[in-house]
Amino acid sequence: MKRRLHAALFALVIVLAVLSSGVSAEDGYDAVVLATGTDEANCERSDLPGVFVTQDVCRVQEAVSANPGGKILLKGTFHFAEYGDDGYVVPGTDGTVFITNDVEISGEKDGDRFLTRILGGYFTFSVGYQPVEWSYDVDPDENYSPGDNISPAQAIVRDISFENSLYTAIRVWSTTGTIVEGNRFLGGRSYEGGAYCTGPQCSGYAYAISVMQPDALQRLRPQVYTGDLYIIDNVIDCDYGRADADDPWGKPAYGIPVRGYSYGVLIYEHRVALATA
Repeated sequence: MKRRLHAALFALVIVLAVLSSGVSAEDGYDAVVLATGTDEANCERSDLPGVFVTQDVCRVQEAVSANPGGKILLKGTFHFAEYGDDGYVVPGTDGTVFITNDVEISGEKDGDRFLTRILGGYFTFSVGYQPVEWSYDVDPDENYSPGDNISPAQAIVRDISFENSLYTAIRVWSTTGTIVEGNRFLGGRSYEGGAYCTGPQCSGYAYAISVMQPDALQRLRPQVYTGDLYIIDNVIDCDYGRADADDPWGKPAYGIPVRGYSYGVLIYEHRVALATA
């Protein structure tokens, strides 16, 4: 009797732990992540101590990391950044989900209506990049191993509306094959302007999807893209990243309005094979 009671209590603890994390299982999926409905950046990343993001970022990252080769379903409106009372993103709160293992991430749609939305985010989904300090300026003469950052993965991202992402919504750093299908990209924010200059004459760049490597990393490890890249049936807002100085959708997380340049998809074609449907 005691053994049965202990087993029942253990099973109850497991169920409660899964429910409290917002991650569960469903037919056809290895994990289902429910949006929390809150945007407070109060969750410390387990993979980047001292970095705080929203609960939604933590939960999606947890599901991705725990299910290599698996299928994940996202339900609801996810906040990947904290928004202030003025409606702008609080500086430094945009979060990233690092995809370093093969995984399929899907949202829900009702016809053409997106039921799964992700608001904010910095390199919102980063494919093939380890969660370590971002390294753009790498000195090739220094003792640096690109393997510390690069982890090629096969990613499938479907049926999600990415809105107001900082710089880019889906960034492919390295991959063995990636499919971006049936998504929507709306109202991205420029990146560079707020970091390096001030005032309405600053310029920045925003992308829906980008496939590229920082030059230093590319020289150190040129074979980072293998397999095919499919970009199929996505909706990209033609004004993505373009904003006048007073347009809040163009205001980057640094809090400085910029005039952004719009590039829906950025691909270094000599570094990746682009396949069509």
